[in-house]
Amino acid sequence: MAVIAGLTMFHEGWVAGRRVILACLMPIAWVWCGLWGQFVWLVSQARYRLASAILLAFAGWTLLGNTHFSAWFASKVEYQATPSESANLDRYQAIQNQPVDRPLDVIVVLGGSTQTMKGGQPELMRDGERVVSAAQIWHAGNCRHILTTGSTTKPPPADHPRDQARRILISLDVPPEAIDTIPGVNTAAEMKSLRTWIADQQDASRLGPNPQVGLITSAFHLPPALRLAKKAELAVIPIPCAFRVADAENRAAWYALVPSDGAIQDVATCLKECLARIAGQ
Repeated sequence: MAVIAGLTMFHEGWVAGRRVILACLMPIAWVWCGLWGQFVWLVSQARYRLASAILLAFAGWTLLGNTHFSAWFASKVEYQATPSESANLDRYQAIQNQPVDRPLDVIVVLGGSTQTMKGGQPELMRDGERVVSAAQIWHAGNCRHILTTGSTTKPPPADHPRDQARRILISLDVPPEAIDTIPGVNTAAEMKSLRTWIADQQDASRLGPNPQVGLITSAFHLPPALRLAKKAELAVIPIPCAFRVADAENRAAWYALVPSDGAIQDVATCLKECLARIAGQ
């Protein structure tokens, strides 16, 4: 660990080196060091078979906690736009807040990026860029309506994710009348609710026969969301956000050798999406 901290200080400076030292003091690093120490001790005792098993566990722990590995894994799971889709993404992400020729009829913000704190105040979590992107697109004039989704499985008085996102959007100066909500305890249920909402809007002549619907969710969650949308016979324009890859690519190479809880969490998230893909979800 001292070597890693020293190399980081040499290449990245004192601040980065201090972060390595702090990372080494975390419980995940304790396990990492403990495995290595146990391996060295077993080798000194000539217990090579058990030492090999411990070395394998050490290598696995190193890999799972490595930010570069988690970035590589995320790059295989996160949504990758095809060349034909790239133009739509550039148009509707509204990064530069420039209006487009034809605004989207509605953008759907999938739940799971908000929470309610003590006192009932909603706030954004790590994937809160979903809500912020929706507000950006609205203020750029690139959509006519915003639809928030999600139902909580917690007992009352817990807030639904759709209501949390709606309150945050209103705090970001999106008009309340421009926001609607639909239920759904998971993505499959949300797609069914979306299909029903579109049909109701079309029956009321508030939507045309071929509405342009944007779907905002985290990049790692977008592929299964698109599969479920297709299964529900919904045509949507994908708008990914909250990329995991960008988080890890900027980490120093030496710093990445120390296992981190963030990397392990990202690997777990990607594994869940892989399992969902296998299950057809």
